[in-house]
Amino acid sequence: MAPTPRSRFVRGEGIFFESVARLDAIDLCSIDVLRYHTGTNRFRPTSIASPHGPLTRSFGSTEIEVDITEIEGISASKSSDRYFESVRAFGQDFADYLGTAVDPAGLAKMLKHGEIRIIGERRSDSFSLRLWDARLFLANDGGSHHFAAAAYIAGDIGAAVRLRAPLTAHGLNEASVAWLLQSYAPYLVGQSSVANAKAAIAQLAGECGVIDLPGCLAEGAAMLLVPTSARDSREVCCLVEQQGAQPLRQWMEASLNRQRQLRSRVAAQTSRDTGYLAVPAVRRMLA
Repeated sequence: MAPTPRSRFVRGEGIFFESVARLDAIDLCSIDVLRYHTGTNRFRPTSIASPHGPLTRSFGSTEIEVDITEIEGISASKSSDRYFESVRAFGQDFADYLGTAVDPAGLAKMLKHGEIRIIGERRSDSFSLRLWDARLFLANDGGSHHFAAAAYIAGDIGAAVRLRAPLTAHGLNEASVAWLLQSYAPYLVGQSSVANAKAAIAQLAGECGVIDLPGCLAEGAAMLLVPTSARDSREVCCLVEQQGAQPLRQWMEASLNRQRQLRSRVAAQTSRDTGYLAVPAVRRMLA
């Protein structure tokens, strides 16, 4: 097989949208499957779909109010090629660059920037949350530097800056994840290896599934599915891994566990708690 492409199946480092594992881009509604019939020594292509629907689903949208210091990620930024540990670190870097005072006047100056669209009359930005990522993102069109600087200053001087906007949440469809991992052992391979690998696995295991992956998850890659019900499934998986294919099971399980942990946090919130997870509308949406 060709070298395994670099992938983004797990949450990456940093605060920008590129660090989000875009599992919502995986299509389980049309999976290409190649089946092999030993009696006739022939291949038969077909397609299947998860009986439980798509891999991810939307939990809807609801308007919420949060403090600016609760934002953990920023969707769009001209600095997305740089690493920052937190929104606060990003904001401090920019505030230091500008020489902005860490005081109410400096905070007001940052918030007045014309490209910040989460407050004021030009409000058009929103919030997004992918449960398997578990970070609250600002879904913005611009103004990332000044926004982050405002968040940094507000946190340092203890100033409350309330933001109100719609929150859209997406989560893994646990039934579809369970079906996928119970039915198949998923592997990441390069597109150039798919045709030969698919035929070889189908001959050994009776069938092989393929899901093409978008570039936001892995460039020039696909997910190979080895059926777990095959008599020689373990041996086939060993052969696939020896050829350099990367197992994806533990990555998907880790994302599912992160989602479950977030929902447990939501369930544990009380009326005395603060933060967006304690907002009744969010608790109802993510319950």
